[in-house]
Amino acid sequence: MIYTEYETIYIVRPELPEDALKAISDKVSGIIETGNGIVLTLDDWGKRKLAYPIRKNSKGHYVYFNYAAPSDLVAELERQLRIDDQLLRFLTVKLDVDVDVETRKTEAAEENKKRAEARAAAAAAAAEEEKRRAAEEATRAAAAAARAEAEAAAAAEAAATEAAATEAAAEAPATEGAE
Repeated sequence: MIYTEYETIYIVRPELPEDALKAISDKVSGIIETGNGIVLTLDDWGKRKLAYPIRKNSKGHYVYFNYAAPSDLVAELERQLRIDDQLLRFLTVKLDVDVDVETRKTEAAEENKKRAEARAAAAAAAAEEEKRRAAEEATRAAAAAARAEAEAAAAAEAAATEAAATEAAAEAPATEGAE
């Protein structure tokens, strides 16, 4: 059987719950597998701002499918996607014709592994950055507390000096009158 490689990206409403997103992905995977296709990559791109509003939505949840399938499968997949009211848009692109499925499976597995490693590295970098920001914030808070404490001590010292001066001034006229 001759397989062609395709990618389909679809956008669903942003307010859909996680289980509804999973159900749509499972439905698309099921259509592909029922039509003798093989899903190579499934990537959830998350919520993103749309270039222009679509059906009064300014954001959408993007999902990417890369698959190898017979050419007649795309028509059925797009027919099913048109029926679903939760989808805002979809686009299918033909990537390659007469694909060696086993080779593409191994290549896709390697690509998915690299993508997962890159995501893990990005998450670790974000966590490290967050830790650094928290440490900076703690240092700033400690410095502000030390400044406030120093200002309070200086104010207390100034108040004590002023009280002593006021007391000395009050004693001075009493001493002059006694002479």
